[in-house]
Amino acid sequence: MVTWIVLIAVVIFIILVVLYNGGWMQKVPAWTGFRDNEKVVVADETQKDQTTKQIISHEPQPGKTLWDWLQLLIVPAVLAVVGFSFNAGQESINLQLEQQRNQEQVVDAYLDRMSNLLLAYNLHDSQPGSSVRATAQAITLTTLERLDADHKRIAILFLYRADLIMYHFNYQKNEPKRPDKDKPIIALPLADLEEAKLGGIYLGSVDLHNMYLSGADFHGSWLEQADLGVSKADHADFHHTFMRAANLYYTDLTDANLQNAILREANMPGAFLSRAQLNHADLWKANLGMYHPTKEFYKTQLDNATLAYANLRDACLTGANLTNADLTGANLTNADLTGADLRGAMISLEQLAKAKSLVGTTMPDGTKHS
Repeated sequence: MVTWIVLIAVVIFIILVVLYNGGWMQKVPAWTGFRDNEKVVVADETQKDQTTKQIISHEPQPGKTLWDWLQLLIVPAVLAVVGFSFNAGQESINLQLEQQRNQEQVVDAYLDRMSNLLLAYNLHDSQPGSSVRATAQAITLTTLERLDADHKRIAILFLYRADLIMYHFNYQKNEPKRPDKDKPIIALPLADLEEAKLGGIYLGSVDLHNMYLSGADFHGSWLEQADLGVSKADHADFHHTFMRAANLYYTDLTDANLQNAILREANMPGAFLSRAQLNHADLWKANLGMYHPTKEFYKTQLDNATLAYANLRDACLTGANLTNADLTGANLTNADLTGADLRGAMISLEQLAKAKSLVGTTMPDGTKHS
């Protein structure tokens, strides 16, 4: 609305300028006030013989100047713009407050329903495949689709702290393993966590596999032994994230930010890391080889990725696609590059000399290493 008012004011201004400069103002009727006019003044004058004589004079009345008309237009236009801007700003604030209230209502309702399942229906002690677990899963997946980035964080923190989406791998000495108890109580396949703000929190051994994590913010979080396998996490932010021994198998990390991430011993076969930023990342003993869940093999995609000064010591890069990757200063000591494709990669011969194996590797110049 404000834009239209400004546009109309500009059009009127241009029309007035054209009319004024073209002399059109002098051609309109005198009563409009646009052109010059004369005012007839009649005055009585007393003569010496005490008689009265009427004196008629003509006083020039200049027409309205361009500035006069602009003043008449500018003041209302400015007031209108200010008024509409204030109303629009107030409406925007009211809308944001209403959306915030709606989000809080959704979260409160979700926490109430989940708390009821935990306390009244013993969700923690329920069996895999039970109706109470199916209900908790359905409620959670539906709620996540309705929440914005900030409130998704609240839901995930609740689920994690209520021990509903965590793996349990640690056993005491001589304690028997319990396969059913190792897995999270509820799984969240294809959960919507896109753009979720999950930075700076502890989520060790969390189950986030097979989810939509595109654009999610995990920077500075603790994700040791977390499972993000088969998830779509393109453009996600993992910089300075601790992900030791994390599962990232066949995970889509295209254009993700993994700068300074700790990925020591991470399991990343078949991951999509095209154009990912891995500057100064620690990938010691990380598995970046081929993923073969069945008879098919999927290569890890690191084409155009930035791995400058990354630690790839003892890493497995068998069959990895590293075309046009930036490996400047990366530590490749004892790294397995068997069958890897390094065409166009930025890497020195000194770095390659430290690798464990270059059998079948396509070198930066396109030649095949024997």
